[in-house]
Amino acid sequence: MALVRMRRVVRRFGDASGVDNVDLDVRAGEVMGLAGGRGAGKSAVIDMLAGELMPDSGQVVIAGNPVLLAASAGVMRVIRDPDAVALDLSVAENVCVGVEPRNRFRLVDRRKLLARSAGVLSALGLRIDPRLPVRHLSPAMRCAVQAANAYAIGARVVAFDGLGAFMPAEDLRRLHSVVDKLAEAGMAVIYASRCVQEMQKICDRITVLGNMSVVDDMPFVSASEADEPVLEVRGLRTGDDVHNVSFSVGGGEIVAVIGAGRSDVGKALFGAAPVLDGEILLHGSPLRLRGPHDAVRAGVGYMSDGGSGSGLVPGQTVAGNLRLLAPSSVWSRRAQQRLVRHVQTLLGVEYPSPRLPIDGLSFAEMRKIGLAKWLAAESQVLVIDEPGTSADGEIRWMIRELAAAGVAVVVISSDSTEVTELADRVVVLRDGYLVGEGAA
Repeated sequence: MALVRMRRVVRRFGDASGVDNVDLDVRAGEVMGLAGGRGAGKSAVIDMLAGELMPDSGQVVIAGNPVLLAASAGVMRVIRDPDAVALDLSVAENVCVGVEPRNRFRLVDRRKLLARSAGVLSALGLRIDPRLPVRHLSPAMRCAVQAANAYAIGARVVAFDGLGAFMPAEDLRRLHSVVDKLAEAGMAVIYASRCVQEMQKICDRITVLGNMSVVDDMPFVSASEADEPVLEVRGLRTGDDVHNVSFSVGGGEIVAVIGAGRSDVGKALFGAAPVLDGEILLHGSPLRLRGPHDAVRAGVGYMSDGGSGSGLVPGQTVAGNLRLLAPSSVWSRRAQQRLVRHVQTLLGVEYPSPRLPIDGLSFAEMRKIGLAKWLAAESQVLVIDEPGTSADGEIRWMIRELAAAGVAVVVISSDSTEVTELADRVVVLRDGYLVGEGAA
């Protein structure tokens, strides 16, 4: 039975509809991802679950009780601000807020406080000195302390709202471990984020919000569960620049290729550089690439950092460019409208109107449409040459979303920071030879 239930929930802000007819369930022991772009309604849904915002209509129930009763009983906890702690108090004092052990004089028993907090931290796999002032902790660990307090007070539901956007990868991994422990303890966990790839690592399923309502609800399957890699490169040689290079990329995985010869590898994958030896396989079948047209037909896309690297047609509309390489099934106007909505929901691409010519868009916006074009083309592999040279953070976020949609992504990069933040694995070349491969 669902621990959290929303039925036909509507919440308006003035004349605008903030949340429209949302149905949502979260079970005990489950981590549910809540996805959607800016303004999709993720925070509004969480605020209503926490009793901080009341719906105009519909039903919100937590643990069988109306939301206000559940909120007053401390059943629901929202974690969205690392600094929502008492910075000058210790970890132990923050963990035990609301459940402080007291002696017969009704004073806080310091010895029992330390023991109780240490037990909670241990249960969540946190190696933190309970005597340490919270001020000295990283943002991720401050959020973990808030989660520990939720565990200590017996909360049944915990929601994490938009935390991954500002945390380093290592801190985020530690926080994800806490999320797993909360679910193992039987809590219902809601993890809201714009980054589907981030949620793919920890969520059992994902609910996607778009245009203020639920547009999809699906289970997650880890990329590591795939029977075979999507892309395999075996003994690749291209002219004098690349020699005997081998690597593979799974669906939903981002692999960076760095070092001398990297761009030639990317071009060879797209049929833009001759393969003199070795082979390229897609789902185990060899690719015969006589040129980029063969690559596109096979489901391989390519985008470079150059001015024309987005591959868009000047004078065409946004919708027209999105359907350039799309299957014939989206050639009708109605199908194009569905395609545009799908791209907006999944990748968060925003533009005034899909009927406007792309000439009026900024360079960054054109690059976003260029990436979205390959999603519309149902590409299975996407090669991106130097995504960070002129890209903002939105481009990197979109690349992660493409991977989360199951695309095997190859990033050609000279930026070590970009590789660390974006890639799952790194293939290292030196003078065109493979010299190393490992986790980013």
